[in-house]
Amino acid sequence: MALSSAVFAAIYLAAGVYAETVDQGTLLYTFSSGTDIENAVLRPNGQILMVSLTENVVYNLDPFAATPSPVVVATMPGVDSVQGITSIGDDKYAVTAGIRGDIYINETIFTIDLTQASNNGTATPETILVVPEAENFNGLVSLPTEPNVLLVADSVLGLIWRIDLEAKTAVEAISDDLMALTTDSPTGVDLGIDGLKLYTDKATNQLYVYFTNVSKLLLARVPILNNGSAATGPSEIVANQTGIDNWDDMAIAQNSSLIFGAMNPSYVQMLNITSGDAIIVANMTTTSGPTSVVLADDGIHGYSFTRDGKVYEVTLPDYA
Repeated sequence: MALSSAVFAAIYLAAGVYAETVDQGTLLYTFSSGTDIENAVLRPNGQILMVSLTENVVYNLDPFAATPSPVVVATMPGVDSVQGITSIGDDKYAVTAGIRGDIYINETIFTIDLTQASNNGTATPETILVVPEAENFNGLVSLPTEPNVLLVADSVLGLIWRIDLEAKTAVEAISDDLMALTTDSPTGVDLGIDGLKLYTDKATNQLYVYFTNVSKLLLARVPILNNGSAATGPSEIVANQTGIDNWDDMAIAQNSSLIFGAMNPSYVQMLNITSGDAIIVANMTTTSGPTSVVLADDGIHGYSFTRDGKVYEVTLPDYA
């Protein structure tokens, strides 16, 4: 049985409860100073695609290599920062990127087809559309039943855009007070909705968007139509966070109802959607600021990425 909103609001995601075994992570690679890895996605071959707020490229990393080393597989023209990446098919991806500033400009949607990569492994991005009204693209997902439809968080406007890759359209689909930013946050970060992921409640078959809000220090969810065009009810708080131990982005294990959050200053925290139990499962003590988590295909490993350019493999509780 899913938690009620009243129970949701009682949960606090603080770094006070640790798993019996807390993994410290295996450092796979460290980028040069200034590289901020913001988001990542797993490829069908188990390799990882990563994007950075400080560059206009997509990196590929083979975590199984004896000495993992990233290589550039795509370069986005006309932008200097890549914010999000998600799968839209078999080794095909959508990417959000723009020109970085207090408010981003030239926010653009690209697609990359790595099945059509050249002999050196690189692919030429296709520019789908520019969204001049957008101010700060952030979290990005594609719909399970319509992978050519994207939901994109806008951290400044405090809403979710619906992007149709085939129609090449962008509309403001979902907005809510829990998505909006606040300017008096203890984090000192004036951003609202940040990371977002989709989860289908097996008992009701209801599709939810789970999202973090950096300035309001919360994890929330909103029920939506399967086509992503609108919410079917109000947002509700899943968990509150403290000013120190807030989440950035997350990964959701659909089969086990577990959320793994990238948690400041150095943690991966696991939240059970059904029970509300939250524990620290990884602590990468040599890093600063996890930004996102990607789950591997084996049900026990994941990857964590950080603002100081580190990539870790972490061993997690069984989430298969």
